[in-house]
Amino acid sequence: MDIAKQTLKFLKSEGLRLATAESCTGGLIASALAALPGGGACLDVGFVAYSPSGKCGFLGVRSETVDRCGLTSEAVAREMAEGALACPGCTADVAVSNTGVADGGAEDGPPPGTQCFAWSWRCEEGAPVTFTETMRFAGSRNEVRQAAAMYALSRVEHYHGLFARQHQVRALRAPEGNVNEGESAMEQKSDKHTEKHSDKHKEDLVDEAVEESFPASDSPAMGGATRIERPSGQGDTSKDPQREASGSDEAKEDAREAARRASDGGAKPGGGGGPSGASGA
Repeated sequence: MDIAKQTLKFLKSEGLRLATAESCTGGLIASALAALPGGGACLDVGFVAYSPSGKCGFLGVRSETVDRCGLTSEAVAREMAEGALACPGCTADVAVSNTGVADGGAEDGPPPGTQCFAWSWRCEEGAPVTFTETMRFAGSRNEVRQAAAMYALSRVEHYHGLFARQHQVRALRAPEGNVNEGESAMEQKSDKHTEKHSDKHKEDLVDEAVEESFPASDSPAMGGATRIERPSGQGDTSKDPQREASGSDEAKEDAREAARRASDGGAKPGGGGGPSGASGA
């Protein structure tokens, strides 16, 4: 499966434009689309912000977020993606961000191969809706970077679907108070059914992205890439420090609960934790 081609085809079919805010991948996400004929129709703008000052100065990442969560964290990835959408001149519907550690970092920092991602969707009204994940890939420095770039693109279609479903559920519930208990129960049952299929879809996309980037025969010593950490997407758009700092079991459970409750939130589609001081990009 050619992930970049599939993502470009999806963006064109939906009339979407994408922005990137990259650190560890160093422009590979944007480059993958730009390399394809017609890629310019869907690629709006790309940022490469490697240093903490670059992330804070150009993308609006808060220094306190870096100090509290570390550069390799979902909190920083979230603010990078949302900052890209907020930049003057950016007309993208979705911003994809990446920050992580490709090879050896600080002894007390995230393990090599740890990559944090965010997918932020522009809303016609209100704050953007953002989803985040953390993954760990095996391989050399550049193998990890390439795999991270392909993974970031492979999740765009999934999160667009989740974003759209949130809007649909909200539309069914509006105006406030017009939904009876029976309708609410039906929505909850539907959400649980969708969640099961979404999880299976997530597993398939992860495996396909990893297998394409690291065929087992290319890395016999490692037996190919190993997906060590299961992704934990969350649709909560708040910037509650307790939720962003996902290092504890309690915060991780909050993230899972946020994903389960995602359909209770919503916005209109279409218009568009690493330790403190840990090394990473």
